[in-house]
Amino acid sequence: MKKHQAVILCDLGYGDAGKGTMVDYLCRREHYEWNVRYTGGPQAAHYVVLPDDQWHLFAHFGSGTFTRGVKTLLAASTFIAPYNLLAEEELLKKKFGVGDALARLSIDSRAAVIMPWHKMLGRMREIARGVERHGSCGQGVGEAVADVDSELALAMRDLAGGKKLFRQLRRIAEMKCAIAMILIGEAEDRDTRWRLEQQFHHFRDAYPVDEVADFYRGFFRRMKTNVCEQEKIIAAALANDDKLIFEGAQGALLDPVCGFPPYVTKTRVTGMYAEAMLAGAGELIGREKIGIVRAYAHRHGVGPLVTEDEALVGKIIDRHNVHNEWQGSFRFGWPDLVAMQYGLAVSGGVDCLAVTCLDQLSGLSQIKVCRGYVFHGDLRRLEELSECCDWQRRGEDEALISALIASPKTVPRQMAELLFDCRPEYTEPLPGWDDDLRGVRSYGELPANARQFIEMIECELGVSVKVVSVGPTYHGKLVRN
Repeated sequence: MKKHQAVILCDLGYGDAGKGTMVDYLCRREHYEWNVRYTGGPQAAHYVVLPDDQWHLFAHFGSGTFTRGVKTLLAASTFIAPYNLLAEEELLKKKFGVGDALARLSIDSRAAVIMPWHKMLGRMREIARGVERHGSCGQGVGEAVADVDSELALAMRDLAGGKKLFRQLRRIAEMKCAIAMILIGEAEDRDTRWRLEQQFHHFRDAYPVDEVADFYRGFFRRMKTNVCEQEKIIAAALANDDKLIFEGAQGALLDPVCGFPPYVTKTRVTGMYAEAMLAGAGELIGREKIGIVRAYAHRHGVGPLVTEDEALVGKIIDRHNVHNEWQGSFRFGWPDLVAMQYGLAVSGGVDCLAVTCLDQLSGLSQIKVCRGYVFHGDLRRLEELSECCDWQRRGEDEALISALIASPKTVPRQMAELLFDCRPEYTEPLPGWDDDLRGVRSYGELPANARQFIEMIECELGVSVKVVSVGPTYHGKLVRN
C-alpha cells in the first residue's frame, strides 16, 4: 500500500465492519504516531483480537494502542465517559500489560462528557418505546448529544470546577430524574414500569451527585496534562511529519442525516469531522480515505436490512458481535450492492476499499448478490420519495429501486418504512468455496471463487479493493499490490 501521512477510515455500512482490526493492522504495518478518534463515544467500541485469541473492545483508547508508541487523540467531536475511560485503562494494564495507555492519551478540552444520568435516560427511553425501539448501545451518547450546546452540557474542561461543578451536576441530575419520573408515570404496563424503575433506582442510588462531583474533579486532576487543543496537536504532528490514522465510529448508514431515521445514531459518522480536522493542511500532505465493508450485509439491532436472510444464521459465525440487552441480535444478510453504493456516495467517495470477514462466507455453496430492491404496493409512496431513490415501474403495483440517492438533506422517516417493505432482487449467484481462509497469508492464495467475489465488488463499486481480511487478527489481512 502507498504510504500517506494521513489516513481516514470510514465504515460504509451499519457499523461493525471491522474498523478496530484494520486500525490495529495498519498501525503495526505502518506505525502511525497518532490514532485519532474523530467521532462517537463509548457506544462505538471496536474489537481487536490478538493471535492468542485474547481480545479487547476499544471504547475510548484508539484501536492502535497495542502497538508501542502509538498515541490516541480524542477529538472535540467525541464523547467521554470518565468512569468507563478509567475502567478501560485499568483493564488494558492488568489484562494486556499496557501500562502507558493513559500517558499516550490526549483529549480535546471541548470533548463532551457523558454523565450517569445520560445513560439512565437513554436506557429508559428505549425501554419505554417497547416494540417501537430505535436501537441503542445503552451508553447514553444520544442523550449527551441532545445536550450539546445547551446549559446542561459539560465539556472535559468544565470538570475542573469546584462548587460550581457541584451545582451544575445537581441541577442536571434533578432535571434528568424529573424526566425519568415522567417516563415511569407514562408506562403503559406493569412490566415496563418495573424495568423503568429498576434503571431509575440503580442510577439514582449508585451515583449520588456529591460523589460524582468528587470523582469528576479527581478525574480532571489526573487527566489535566492530557487535556489539549486538537488544532495544536494536529498542526504539530503534521509539521513533524508524523503519520496520523483517523478512526471512525459506527457506519455511514447510521448517520443522522444520510441514514434512515429513526434507526440512526445521534452523531455524524461519515468522515466529515476527520476531513475538517485536516482542512487547514490543504494539499500539503498526502492523505487517503479507506472505506470498510464486510463481505456480507449485517446490522446489530433494529432497522431495515433488505437482504436479511434467517437461513444465514448459523452459517455465518461472528463470535464477537452477539446478542446483548440493548442492541439486540446481530443480523445477517447477503451482499447488498445498493447499500454499499449508497454508503460510498454519502461518504463522499473513498480512495480504496478494505473488505472484511471474507472467511465467514466459507462453506456457502453459492453467494447471492443484491443489485436492486423490489417494492410491491402503492407506488405513490415511491413518487413521494423520488429525491431519495431511483426506481422504475414494473407494473401497477410493483417497482424496482436500482439506487439510493445521496443528498445533503436529512433522509425522511418514510424511507426506512419503505425499505422494510422491499425485498432484494438477486442476479445469478456467484459460486462459493469450502476452503478455510483463516490460514491464508497472501491474496494469490485465495480460492479462485473468493477472488472472483472480491473482484466483483471492486468492479461494481468502481473502487479498488486494497485490503482483504480473512481473520480477526492482524495476521489475517491480505494486501493487494
